[in-house]
Amino acid sequence: MEPHRICVSSASSLIFVADRVGGVKRSIVLITISLLVGLSACRDFTNLAAFSVTFQKGANGYTGTWDTHIIEWAGPPPPSKRDNNAGTNDRLAVANHTGVPGHERAILIRFDLPSIPSTAEVTEAYLSMIFIATENGNTVSKTIDVFRITGFWDEGTGTTLDGQVVPPESGVTWNAQPSWDLEALDSEVIGTVFDVWYSFDITLAARRWVEDPGSNYGVLLIQNGTSPADGTKLFAASEYVDIPYRPKLTVKYID
Repeated sequence: MEPHRICVSSASSLIFVADRVGGVKRSIVLITISLLVGLSACRDFTNLAAFSVTFQKGANGYTGTWDTHIIEWAGPPPPSKRDNNAGTNDRLAVANHTGVPGHERAILIRFDLPSIPSTAEVTEAYLSMIFIATENGNTVSKTIDVFRITGFWDEGTGTTLDGQVVPPESGVTWNAQPSWDLEALDSEVIGTVFDVWYSFDITLAARRWVEDPGSNYGVLLIQNGTSPADGTKLFAASEYVDIPYRPKLTVKYID
């Protein structure tokens, strides 16, 4: 078999790699490569292997998940929850409804990727979360978007679903939230049946994290638009008592 060595320019994102035996094409494999504008690259695919790894806090000794939600609530009734942190709560809340003005919650979650080498080419990455309950009603489905976070945030130590007021820089809050990309990575419609897993495609974000670990600030999940129907969607957090219910990130890559 001839070596699988290919060169691509920044204009190429999808390329075909062909095996040849005695000069005859035998098979074609589709590979995806992300390159920065103005660059070109060559890579030898002769000895690449495919891998799949799942990260879930508490499973196989993994401890690198950080998650919480931030709360927009400003009342009435008081007090405001915009400076509250809920970093150690065992449930993650997302909502945005017009029935209660200013009532929006968004989830932030990050996974360390210690076992994936920087030379890896990520082919798939899915964030999976289990929908376990609602708050204030459960009558309609709601669309949740996921975005790549681009700024630093700290999980914090606040407890309970509504959290507690924390000092500045002691945990992420609505009033001290990070920036994120404007374009969603993926969307899922969350229904009304409990104990259902939902998976979000965050492949583009995971590729960047592997290439540049310092850019890994995780992702944000937020409801797509407001809804006239009440009902906050609740997911199991990384502190949830049952480890198999905790959020997980599955990454497939070649290296």
